[in-house]
Amino acid sequence: MTFATCVNLPSQQASLAWSYNASGNTLAVVFSGVAPSSSGWVGWGINFGARPVMIGTNALVAFQAGNGSNLLDYKLTEETQALRPLTCSPIDLVVLDRAVVIQERNMRLYALIQLRPNQTRLNHVWNRGSSVINFSPQQHALGTNDLNGRGVFDITSGALLSSRPLHQKLKEAHGLINAIGWGILLPLGAMFARYLRPFHDSAWFFLHVPFQVIGYILGVIGWAIGLRLGSYSVGVVYHKHRNIGITLFVFGTLQVLSLILRPGLDHKARPYWKVYHRTIGYLTLLLAIVNIYKGLDILEPHNKWRRAYTGILVVLAVISLLLEVATWMVHWKRRKAEKAAKPIATNGRHDGIEI
Repeated sequence: MTFATCVNLPSQQASLAWSYNASGNTLAVVFSGVAPSSSGWVGWGINFGARPVMIGTNALVAFQAGNGSNLLDYKLTEETQALRPLTCSPIDLVVLDRAVVIQERNMRLYALIQLRPNQTRLNHVWNRGSSVINFSPQQHALGTNDLNGRGVFDITSGALLSSRPLHQKLKEAHGLINAIGWGILLPLGAMFARYLRPFHDSAWFFLHVPFQVIGYILGVIGWAIGLRLGSYSVGVVYHKHRNIGITLFVFGTLQVLSLILRPGLDHKARPYWKVYHRTIGYLTLLLAIVNIYKGLDILEPHNKWRRAYTGILVVLAVISLLLEVATWMVHWKRRKAEKAAKPIATNGRHDGIEI
């Protein structure tokens, strides 16, 4: 059989071919996909809603079982997204004829579909998984490539229409706000505290605190957006990214509280507070940078964004290195001058490089 249109889909090595019969308002379609394993499954379906999303999709799923090759109907619901077992069920799609060909991992499903009146654009969703248990396709992988198997196609013109990923603007806002707050402002605030103190008694403090507070506020906003995104994606959890984000929120909150509750300069607990404050601060910076890169791995934006953030980190690192050298030079010159002048004891306190 030949088809009027054949296109390669943008993910999972999948392709779609179809022919539209205007007189009967039917669509003959062949979907070809590659399962992760020979015991896996490949699925394709149509969503009659406003967007090509998983919930509400009427899916045809192909897999090999003890009874041979199967092509069965599955209705994808909110229970499916919540990881309830997927069972064969009636769908809101009139399939007049069907067939399936399975050769190891390569699976091709054919369907003749009766379309609804005046329906020329179809939202379609496709995916694949590695196993099937008792005719129940198991969960697919959760990589970006596995979550972007959706789109829109025009059955008359043969065009694939772009479909912006769900909640994409919110995801981009989450990434950008966190990168600025946790990944740029907090390191700058730490640099002010580290490298301005030897040159000015108070300027470092009035730069350090605003940068840290603003960075924390932006981080909390980004963290809240992340929680919202998580509520939209039941069953899709990036555990490491989420857990590091929660840890960052806790550490950032502790740093803000430590600013309010810090002991006085002459208090006996002051040295312990300084060790605590620095330790939590540096851990926060390290975790923030790690989590930003994990977020980039999840979002998979254009490489320019990864390169831009890496470039910013390199610039900050080079500046820090130069300032570190300058700070130690100032410190040792002062120590040398103090020894030459034999100053009066000051209980061990001096304007060194401590922060």
